[in-house]
Amino acid sequence: LERAQPGNGRLVDVRDTRRAGHGAWNGRVRRMVLEGTKGKTSISGDDFRWTYGLRSSWFRIAPTPIMHRWHRVGGRKSALGRPISGEFPVSTGSAQKFSSGRIYWSPRHGARELVGACLRAYRKWGGPTSNLGWPATGMMKAPHRGHKVRFASGSIYSHRHVGAHVVNGRILTRWSRAGAVGSWLGYPTSDVHRVKGGQRATFQHGVITWHRRSNRFTLRRS
Repeated sequence: LERAQPGNGRLVDVRDTRRAGHGAWNGRVRRMVLEGTKGKTSISGDDFRWTYGLRSSWFRIAPTPIMHRWHRVGGRKSALGRPISGEFPVSTGSAQKFSSGRIYWSPRHGARELVGACLRAYRKWGGPTSNLGWPATGMMKAPHRGHKVRFASGSIYSHRHVGAHVVNGRILTRWSRAGAVGSWLGYPTSDVHRVKGGQRATFQHGVITWHRRSNRFTLRRS
């Protein structure tokens, strides 16, 4: 498809825009759109059929899981914006770039979108190959106009006043038990990090420290 329409750049989406209107899938394809990173081309269903060796113009093209997710969250009107790359392999899954974010796909967790500070924090942490693993949710709202994303082994919380930070492991368990963002601790202001004898994370109004030897926590107001 890319070789036949080189002016479109990398192919990011193929869809039918008009059908005959009768039978399965709403009938035969009358018009197709091939959208790429540099432009898009409209061709008839018959031309598409003959160019690519299909038996008839009665066909359907299912979107990839990533493109299905993109359309589901709003397509070009979503926070992701427009596609700017094709799908590419990442570790045991794949990803695709959009003008304002990315969608990651894994066999276990499906396609999940990330944008803004949460995406930057995830990539800085190491992405799917880090100890966070793959996104298990897309972008979700958090209290006080913040956002959060849950991963296979942790979470990222963001707020415009403090940025986005990774909370995982035992610190995440203890913070969640205290009430997470809704507790007196508030949003994280640092990633979970190692300290002598354990781990620590700072929050808007306090600090949680995990002591490895005793497997206990210290919560301190700041």
